[in-house]
Amino acid sequence: MSIPNAAERLFAQLCNQKFLRGFVFHSPRYDDPTEKEAGDVVLWVRTIVIDFEIISRSKEGGPSTKSFVKSIGKKRDQLVKDYEAFQRPDIDIVLINEHGKKLTFDKKDILSVHFYGVVIVDCDEAMENLHYGTIEKTLHLPFTTAIMTKRDFLDLSAEIDTIPDLKYYLMDRFDFLYQVYPTNPRPFLNLNRRLEKQLIAFYKMHENNFPVNEWDSTGNTDYWAEYTISYRDRIEARDIENRETFIIDDIIDHLRRQSPPDNSTMLHSWELATLSRRARTSIPGSKIYDAIRRMLNGNPERWFAFDNQATGCWTVFYFQYGGDRDGFREKTETLTKFKLFVEMQQRNFKYSVFGYGFRKSALHTDGWFDDVCLVIEDASDYSSIPEDEYQMALNYFGYLGKLQRIREFPY
Repeated sequence: MSIPNAAERLFAQLCNQKFLRGFVFHSPRYDDPTEKEAGDVVLWVRTIVIDFEIISRSKEGGPSTKSFVKSIGKKRDQLVKDYEAFQRPDIDIVLINEHGKKLTFDKKDILSVHFYGVVIVDCDEAMENLHYGTIEKTLHLPFTTAIMTKRDFLDLSAEIDTIPDLKYYLMDRFDFLYQVYPTNPRPFLNLNRRLEKQLIAFYKMHENNFPVNEWDSTGNTDYWAEYTISYRDRIEARDIENRETFIIDDIIDHLRRQSPPDNSTMLHSWELATLSRRARTSIPGSKIYDAIRRMLNGNPERWFAFDNQATGCWTVFYFQYGGDRDGFREKTETLTKFKLFVEMQQRNFKYSVFGYGFRKSALHTDGWFDDVCLVIEDASDYSSIPEDEYQMALNYFGYLGKLQRIREFPY
């Protein structure tokens, strides 16, 4: 496998440091029959693949950037080849994780790969404008595509810090560009403008939407200044609320580190990782913090469930202090099954329930928990529900709350 260049390594490190730890991979390659590349850096969560092609200009490139800017189109074309590779079931794509270990992109049980392509332009000096066709051609590709500078991506990461959030933004950005670019391309051709900062501010000010009729096509409105000043209090309240959700990131990180990449435990990591940042507040993170705190203080047990609107599945969290491991595992499995029975009976549920059990030993040990139990119960495994078990399940999960709308800012 070929060695990634410095720009690719630095960008992969940047993603890991910023917000995407654990799901950042670089140097995807496959044999067909000789070795070919399928991107430079890849963000991968279950069916979501965000593929980056990076083009960098050395300081010795000369005074003109015309040839460099022209080469950006070649990276766009490479994204098409990457897309085709990730869609092919007959090849194995090998990637490298942040620890330098190789793993194979696993297409089994994936009905379709949701692919998003981004060209990252790494250039420290002022550039010539892009050619009209460089972006226009992206609007007719069979997948969502964006072209932005590394500085743009850094600006973006100030507001977007999960892979699902990035996916939703890229989709909405693509649809927005499709509508406004043909009649007003000028603002998008100048990569020196740090336009992404203006786009993300406009997007957040409109509850994660791009209303075309409200966009100032003259480019004279400083949306970022308006956002950071007019929305200051709402941003602060949102960020305080978001802070509690980072416990979920810590749990994802723990699960991922405790299992090899090809282990089924990755399904549990992925299930939590599909939640956007604001979706994670609906759990909420404070409930997990409180459950862990009580467990560490000797509280015998606690459980609760929440709906993952991104996958359609339910998640059960169970916390236990003391007791034996076999009993702990049995309780986690029972709660997961009971939640499935309630959902199947009352909502004709057709998907899976993911169970996450955490146990703290009564003996003094370091860390938040000493045992983890991960369970998956699938509705397809049950043709009918035993009435006696359903009645028992109602004692644990009898209340069915309403689904909450995910909002960017608290009320």
